[in-house]
Amino acid sequence: MDNNINWHTLTITIDRKMAGDAAVALAQISGLGVRIDERDEEKISRLTCYIASDPEAEEKTRLVKKFINGLARTGTATLTKSSVLQNRDWCGEWKKQFKPLKVGNHLVIRPTWEDYRPGDNEKVLILDPGMAFGTGHHESTAMALELIDNIYHPVEKNGHGCSGSGTSMYRPQPPTTVLDLGCGTGILALACATLGATAVTAIDNDPEAVNAAKDNIRLNGLAGEISAAITPVESLEQNFDLVCANIIHNTLVELAGTISDCCAGNGLVLLAGILSGWQEDNIARIYRDAGFVPVAVKHKNEWAAILMGRDD
Repeated sequence: MDNNINWHTLTITIDRKMAGDAAVALAQISGLGVRIDERDEEKISRLTCYIASDPEAEEKTRLVKKFINGLARTGTATLTKSSVLQNRDWCGEWKKQFKPLKVGNHLVIRPTWEDYRPGDNEKVLILDPGMAFGTGHHESTAMALELIDNIYHPVEKNGHGCSGSGTSMYRPQPPTTVLDLGCGTGILALACATLGATAVTAIDNDPEAVNAAKDNIRLNGLAGEISAAITPVESLEQNFDLVCANIIHNTLVELAGTISDCCAGNGLVLLAGILSGWQEDNIARIYRDAGFVPVAVKHKNEWAAILMGRDD
């Protein structure tokens, strides 16, 4: 990235529930990452979109403003700042916000540009997110990673907002075959392989996400354990011990039957990207109808993640 060009920045405030999807959309329009700032005491996020001053800048700016105006008409977002950064290394500025992050009791997410010395029993995931979703900072991804950590390290009492009764919740043996559906950066696939899975399939319908996942698989030396591809989930013929789907409510509803078909007879499904309340209740109901029962539930702010097992 050229450090001697100008950057046009647009900052919006947005309902935190919509921040993740909005950030992905803005990144796709601008072709760059989006900075997300959140405060625990507030229910809003601040998204900053960066647009390079190149021949496509005017059109990208128009499309970004059109997207923001659409959100503004719904009352969920407001454009709060528009400015130009002179001769600034935006990539360096963004990287300052992404530091090593410990998730659960054993996992640490380390961006490629940061050093980290792991402690006892810590497993480090090396991550370069590129334009894909999934760094571990969003509540949905963090909870999914915590549940994966719990699956591979079951405990008698589940902390960190996880309801459940102990090791009997999980399979007799940790999952060895895993499907990461809508893999993004591949972070959930990386976590499973790092913690013991030996055959992980990561799929997404976004080429940028698959490319990012492949890069991260290579960075972590897990090419022998994980494959990533643009593969329609309906075309998969294998059954998996664990199916992870950190996507959105409506897609989880649409794919309930397909996810059930992909899950082994004594398998688990991990569902995230769900809002607490009616979305959580609806997902639990639909997947009960598909033959699953809740095993563990986590909550962070307004988000929920559910681990479910076959109703035997």
